[in-house]
Amino acid sequence: MKLVLLLILSILPAITVNGQSAYQPGSLLSSEDLIYLKELTRDVLDSSRIYPGQKISPDSGGNSTGGILIRPGGRKTYPSFWIRDYSMSLECGFVKVEEQKHMLLLTASTQCDRTWITRTGSLVPSGSIADHIRIDDGLPVYFPGTLNYETQGGKKWGMLEYKISTESGIPHDCFMPFYCI
Repeated sequence: MKLVLLLILSILPAITVNGQSAYQPGSLLSSEDLIYLKELTRDVLDSSRIYPGQKISPDSGGNSTGGILIRPGGRKTYPSFWIRDYSMSLECGFVKVEEQKHMLLLTASTQCDRTWITRTGSLVPSGSIADHIRIDDGLPVYFPGTLNYETQGGKKWGMLEYKISTESGIPHDCFMPFYCI
């Protein structure tokens, strides 16, 4: 166990320094390997783009958001735009500024403007950012595990009962998209 920890701690500085990549040409990868990884990244990102009107699943309509979206993994099975995957794709350097702007504005446009309880009983706090946004109608889904806006949250997707504190009126012991109080 100590050997594994020592190994991890010894290579960690080579990977990141102050949260920044510490890559130096020739230090970890050969230039050929770096070129290969860049080409692979570009190709995966290219296959991950969902163009306006493009239909990627027989279970949903086409991209009606008005711009290019990026889906995880490039497979044609995700009829939603996942905010987490979008944010993780930005650092690669292959996402165009106009694509970033569209995805950022789409994300902001679906930020929850009021606290509400879903039809299935889950709490969505004001200010919540969607887990994913449906490409066919742009509806935000705040809870992972479903594509259905109407039935998001609920016991099937991990909801716990929430209680309202009698002193503060603040929900606690609840399942919320990003945090519990």
